[in-house]
Amino acid sequence: MSRRGLPTVAVFDADLPTGLAFARSLGRRDVPTIVFGHRPDVMTRRSRFVDAFEECPTVLWSDEFTEWLVDRLGRGDIDLVAPTSDYVAFNAAEAATHPSIDRDLGLPPIDGLLDCLFKDRFARALDRVGFPGPHTRAPTTTADAIDAVEAVGLPVVAKPRSHVGVGVHRGDVVRDLDEAERVFTPHEVDEHSRGALRHDPELGWPLVQEYVERRGLEVISITGYLARDGAVHGVGHSRKTHQWPPGLGIGIRFETADEQPFTEAAIEAARQILGHGIFEFEVLFDPSTGDHWAIDLNPRTYGQVALDIGRGNDLPAMWLRDVATVDVPDPRPSRRTPTSWTTGIHLYTGLAVRTVLGPDRVAAVRGALRYAVEPTVGASFQLDDPRPSLSFAKAVLRHPGGLVRPFLAEPADI
Repeated sequence: MSRRGLPTVAVFDADLPTGLAFARSLGRRDVPTIVFGHRPDVMTRRSRFVDAFEECPTVLWSDEFTEWLVDRLGRGDIDLVAPTSDYVAFNAAEAATHPSIDRDLGLPPIDGLLDCLFKDRFARALDRVGFPGPHTRAPTTTADAIDAVEAVGLPVVAKPRSHVGVGVHRGDVVRDLDEAERVFTPHEVDEHSRGALRHDPELGWPLVQEYVERRGLEVISITGYLARDGAVHGVGHSRKTHQWPPGLGIGIRFETADEQPFTEAAIEAARQILGHGIFEFEVLFDPSTGDHWAIDLNPRTYGQVALDIGRGNDLPAMWLRDVATVDVPDPRPSRRTPTSWTTGIHLYTGLAVRTVLGPDRVAAVRGALRYAVEPTVGASFQLDDPRPSLSFAKAVLRHPGGLVRPFLAEPADI
């Protein structure tokens, strides 16, 4: 515990919007926050709300990072670990089970965490709690995969069982059996993340998952904080409108959404699967029929969390109050309540490509103008803390071809 009577919080993922949003939230409340990164030029280090910066192993090397974290926890340098990515949540959970560590790091229960991070477990958990999800199979040979594809029905997604140990690849859409034979081979599990194999020895094999393909589908995120006393706080709704790369990618624009017909059931499913903590329950929704399928339950801070923070649902602060039983002040309300969250560099690059190449250039220009004037919060930019956004832009533009190339392949998807 620091001299301020507040726990010292370690924020990793210093190059991601999740780490930056978490550090800003705690820093505005004068909570002792140490930002760690595996490079000295990470963007969150530039925030004026950060107390200190230290280097650490990359979180992507789970085995080495976990060993390092156990050592730092044993020395008493860190009280709590901000849950800002799958890798950090997994690594911190591994550290918390080490025989030398006997304290709460602010994480969800280990079984719930693993049920979210390993997607074959998540599919079984959905069945257990009765919330619909895409048909999912977990083959362990190519022949089993072909049988699973035929049973599920084309098209399917070849989806990693977990990002931990496999990487951030989102998966491949498979539309014929020849492609299935090529795609359904095991990924190589990172040699620095062999610990993940203890939880799933077949981790390298992709899942076979139904690919729901209907006109007008929406991706809805239901977010909030599940407290340890069973209450839920800060429930929010957002809709993913653009992603990068197009097809299967990460969201680069979210807009606020209304409460959904399945909101109550989704929150209850999250409570039963995860237990407690910050969550994002992602649901694929067909508004024309009411059909819906859970596609992810993220047991940690999510990319567009700054949108919820800007709207008064400050989930990092709720997390700190709950796990450390301390009181921290509420921030001043925003002068202009945001209605969207954007990764502007990616969004406007995609719109520029569509304006040049088509189709529907007029719609692309109108969209760009509308997005430019609406009340929004950026992935990195905030007017009172602008320096991190300069580092973020520099990192993205370091390889401009990699930014533009996916939009050239599928310009109509932005």
